[in-house]
Amino acid sequence: MLASAHPDPAHHTRGKQVNYRQLAGIRRRARRTRPQSPPIPHKANESSPDGTEPSAVLPAQPANSATLDWPAAYAKRPSFWVPYNTAIQAVGAPVEVDFRNRPLAFRFVTPFLSVCIHGLWLICVPQFPEFLTHILYNHHDHVTAGRRGQKKTFLSFLSLSKLYYWPSMRTYTNAYVESCTQCRAFKSLNQMPACLLQQLIILSRRWCHISLDFITDLSRTKTGHDSILVLVDSLSKMAHFVPAKKTFTAADTVNVLADRLIRYHGLPEALISDRNPRFQSDLWQQLRTRAKIKRALSSSYHPQSDGQTERVNRTLEQMLRTYIESDEREWERLLPALELAYNTTSHSSTELSPFEVMIGENPLTAADLDVVGALSPTLTPPMTRLFRQLCDRA
Repeated sequence: MLASAHPDPAHHTRGKQVNYRQLAGIRRRARRTRPQSPPIPHKANESSPDGTEPSAVLPAQPANSATLDWPAAYAKRPSFWVPYNTAIQAVGAPVEVDFRNRPLAFRFVTPFLSVCIHGLWLICVPQFPEFLTHILYNHHDHVTAGRRGQKKTFLSFLSLSKLYYWPSMRTYTNAYVESCTQCRAFKSLNQMPACLLQQLIILSRRWCHISLDFITDLSRTKTGHDSILVLVDSLSKMAHFVPAKKTFTAADTVNVLADRLIRYHGLPEALISDRNPRFQSDLWQQLRTRAKIKRALSSSYHPQSDGQTERVNRTLEQMLRTYIESDEREWERLLPALELAYNTTSHSSTELSPFEVMIGENPLTAADLDVVGALSPTLTPPMTRLFRQLCDRA
């Protein structure tokens, strides 16, 4: 019988356990294993002074300090070449050298070049890999160093930054610690994994998506107000600054919203606020349920969630600081004018002022009083067409 050119692989496996994955060409996925620590090198037949085998072997350091030629490295390194050649002229005596645009005292005591910084004499380390690795190995990888993190490796003044100096010391130290494979493999993260941030939805209607926040602890005015309630529309960026009190309850806040928000702009569809107790009471829940208002609370300890109102708060506080003179209690008197100033200023995202988004033009301000009647109304193109249609119908 002639043998076939392509014999059946299963023919040779009769009577044996068949590996069908191999026959089908399916490769087994390699198991994920934790990286094993590299074997600790040690000398053969090494024993302790008393003749017994050592119970633990310390990691071998990359280079012995005695084998490093410090003077030759100073002479080759441009950063320490001038201080080294100046200091060797008077061994052991401090000499002043202009180093990195400032005068510093250097001295050479065989085999180290030292520099005096803040009253401490620090050993200058040439920026060669064998020298830097030797220093950082003893302060991070060695068993007596404990493989500490970046801050403790660099800021442990008794071990590193009070003994040595080289330019860009922090950058090199951080890079060295970050590249430690043992720390990556066996150290746990102290923070929860961060999730992706989701942008707030901006609806197509004005004053249907509103953020609100309180500015508190202001000087108490004659009317008893010591806070400001800030209301911001997410689409038009228009804001209302309402005098308030820090002792406002949820009912007081609802009354202010009805008087300054709902009366002029109608019911909103969504409200964004922080986790203030005023916005989490039963009354607020009932209002939200009856009016079908969606509520979005910012994350705890993350004010960026309500970043739009926080940014308006900062702008308002800056304007108040620039206009309040002697009496800090006059901030309430300035609120109407500052609200007008804010709403007539172009916004960076829309390139229009809030008034232009709302009504198509800016109202008259003090800057326009001298030219009233000399200039035509500055309506936006859509509002210009609407204005002409209204004039034709009138």
